[in-house]
Order: sequence, then C-alpha cells, then structure tokens
Amino acid sequence: MRTARRIAGGMDPDELVEFVVWVERQGGHVIKWLPLICGVCYIIPADKATVRSLRTGTWDEQDIRVYALAQGVETSTPAPTWNLTAIQAPALWPRTQGRGIQVAVVDTGVDLANPDLPHILPGYNVINPQAPPQDDNGHGTHVAGIVGGTWADGSGVAPEADIVPVKVLDAFGAGSLSDVVDGLNWCLQQNIPIINLSLGAPQGTESMRAAILALAAAGVFIAAAAGNDGPRQNTVAYPAYWSETLAVGASTQNDRIANFSSRGPQVDVVAPGQAITSTWLGGTTRVLSGTSMAAPHVAGGAALLWSLVAAAGQGGKPADLQATLQETCRPLPGYTADAAGHGLIQLEHAAAQLSL
Repeated sequence: MRTARRIAGGMDPDELVEFVVWVERQGGHVIKWLPLICGVCYIIPADKATVRSLRTGTWDEQDIRVYALAQGVETSTPAPTWNLTAIQAPALWPRTQGRGIQVAVVDTGVDLANPDLPHILPGYNVINPQAPPQDDNGHGTHVAGIVGGTWADGSGVAPEADIVPVKVLDAFGAGSLSDVVDGLNWCLQQNIPIINLSLGAPQGTESMRAAILALAAAGVFIAAAAGNDGPRQNTVAYPAYWSETLAVGASTQNDRIANFSSRGPQVDVVAPGQAITSTWLGGTTRVLSGTSMAAPHVAGGAALLWSLVAAAGQGGKPADLQATLQETCRPLPGYTADAAGHGLIQLEHAAAQLSL
C-alpha cells in the first residue's frame, strides 16, 4: 500500500538530491522532477514517514487534485457572436486577429484534427508525453475555440492566434497539481507569452503558488478562471486567487454577473461566460457556461493586444497588459467589485490606452 502522491519543493540543487536519496531509502520513488518549483513529485510506502523535516522556505505537501471549471451544457442557443461584441473584439480585427501570438491552453488537450481550429501547434501531453495532447473530454477544445477558433457562424476572440495545447487534465476533466506544474514549466521553456488556466482547486498550496510566481517573474500573462461557486462570497478558486493572475468572473448576454460566478475581492475582471458557443470534439460546436469560458476571452484579448504591441515595437512583457485590461473595463451597474472586479473587459478601449 502506498501513500498519496506528494510534492516537495523550494530546494536548492544539493537539498533536492539529498531529498531524493531520502525518498529512495524509504522505499519510494520520484514520479517526476519539477524544475519550475525546484522540487519533485514523489510517493513512498504508507508505513514510512510521509514528511521529512525541511528548512524554512521549502515544503512537502499533498499533490492535490485540480479540475476544469465549466459549469455545464446550455440548452439555449443565443446569437453565437454576442460575446465577441460585448468585449469589442471585432473592433480590433481590421488591425489584428492575433496572428503569430501563441496562447497555451493548459487543459484537457485540444481536438487536434478539428477543422474549426486551424492554428494549432504541436503542444505537450503531460499525462502521456509519448502521445499527442489530444482532447478526450471536450473542455479544452471548447476553451481553445473561444481563444482562436473559426466555425460556420462564429469565431474566437483572436481567430489567427496560435493555440498551444498542453494536456494536464484527463477524460474526466481532473488532474494532479504536479502535472499542472509540469505543464506550466513546459510553457515557460517554450517562451509562450500567454497562458489560459480554465482550471482550479478550492485550496492553494505552496507548489501552486511557487509555479505562479515563477511565471509572473518571467512576465507571462496568465488568465485564470475565478471559479463556479457563486453567488457565495469568498469562493475564488486557486490559482485565480493570487494577484499574479488575472482572475476572470463570468458575465451574461444582458450584462449581468452569472449566478454561478465566484465572488471575492480577488476577482479582477469579468468576461462572457454564460451560454458561450465554441468548438467541440469531432468538428461540432457546443454551448457551455462557466468561468472556464470567461477566462479564454481574456487570453484571446491579450493575444490581440500583444500582437499590436509587438507590431508597434513597444517592448515590455505580456503581463504588463494586466493593468491596462483592468483600467479600461466597463463597470457593470449594480455589482460590487467582489462580483465584477473592475468590470467587463473592453479591448478597443485597452488598445487606445496603450496608444496602439
């Protein structure tokens, strides 16, 4: 019998080697190395000590589960482009549709042969590195379509952006934090400027925090779903909870905050997240709701803005867009900041503030 998977991190190289030796002496083994957080994911027999004494600044904790943050399938069929107009995406298309800007969809994978996702790069399958990051759930494909898909009667926010699928969640839309950290490290190594995280957990961990801090230090833009535990207060999921991400709540077609959208002072902005049409497995489309659907509107919007910044030769880092997107939101009357953050993102206004 074995204990659950654990993550140890925050170590210098010598400490890490010593820790691995200790794991092996306990009869355990390392599942994977996690260079992004200077640590490892490991497992040891249940009858052995589960935690070794570590110095301050290092940690040893459970490898928690993380989940896709879709709320559910909708039976309604709203106009398939209402969401794009709401955030002013079409206003920027004469100037850019995000060509050449990479957006990592860290999720269940993407339907790689989907004809409505014409700009998919090879990506990475963390769960099975020998296999392509093929979606066996549908969630990641829907998220990818919101970022940059094109189908018969609609499209994503940045229809020429390059989608980079990073499969960290399984066919049930669940996965291990260690796999997410592994996938984020791969994104960093590939210099991907924008990451979408339509996933989360109800609690934060040292490992998750360290991974987000490492990406933020590199200047990566991170759009994270706020969670679907509203209208209760103080329910923002991790990693959206942390300020280094842009925590995205869900709005509706009539400028309301979706009832399911998590509330809390950590909410930064909102974007369309109820009854969103996007790509699905097998070249079909589906209407879904959730903050999972809201976050990729922000990631796609960041791709449009970053494309303009790059063309203007302004320099800076993608993460610099976070403040601009917040400052140029349209407030939603009747809602507190805990529900709506700064308000609904407005991409044309953001571009104007950037003098693009």
